[in-house]
Amino acid sequence: MRSDQLLGIGSFALLGGLTIGALRHYEEIGILRPAWVDPATRYRYYRPEQVAEARLVRALRAVDLPLGDIRLILEDRDPARMHTVLVAHRERLTALARMLSDRLAGLDELIEKGVNMLEPQGNRIVMVNVPVTDLAPSQRFYEALLDVEFAEEAHGDEAVHLNATFGEWNTPSWFLLSLWPDRARAGTADLGFFVENLERAFERALADGATAVEPPHDAKGMPRNAQVKDPSGNHIGLYQS
Repeated sequence: MRSDQLLGIGSFALLGGLTIGALRHYEEIGILRPAWVDPATRYRYYRPEQVAEARLVRALRAVDLPLGDIRLILEDRDPARMHTVLVAHRERLTALARMLSDRLAGLDELIEKGVNMLEPQGNRIVMVNVPVTDLAPSQRFYEALLDVEFAEEAHGDEAVHLNATFGEWNTPSWFLLSLWPDRARAGTADLGFFVENLERAFERALADGATAVEPPHDAKGMPRNAQVKDPSGNHIGLYQS
């Protein structure tokens, strides 16, 4: 095709409904390449039939179709593939619309009623003290098991002990776990924890000083679980969350 039968980038942009900047970007990522680039001037020229492609790209971008999907459509030229891609995109937009609708409803409620910091109500347990024979191995065991960090603490003449907190202070999620050196009572505690991966938590517990009581197993009327004893002999139940 002779150069006088091609469209310059300005005319092509006008006919295709795209900006010159967008055309240059689409060229860079291989979506809409010019038919010819003048080696001397670097001017870009397009075939007249490419106008339809430009308009298709504009329509697809108007509905926020990802560029990767647009590339597939232009490469395949398959109506069935285009239909599949567009249906999948519609499902994504539908899910996004639901999420935004929920957020708008929540925002409307905050605008109407204001933002209130709810105070914890009712009675609930907030602290458990675990008697241990030795703080150091117990700290390593519980930090590995629960993915928390303990800090030393002592009040007055009481023994140094270790505290780990869960959740956010002054909310129903807050909870304190303390490890106390107390050889006389060590081994008398019986605790249970939900874990994300039961088998992995069980193996990790054994590697960090626990003694196996029951390996991971199914139990009627309760979650799949395993039972171990911590380095001080306290009974620990691990439950698949």
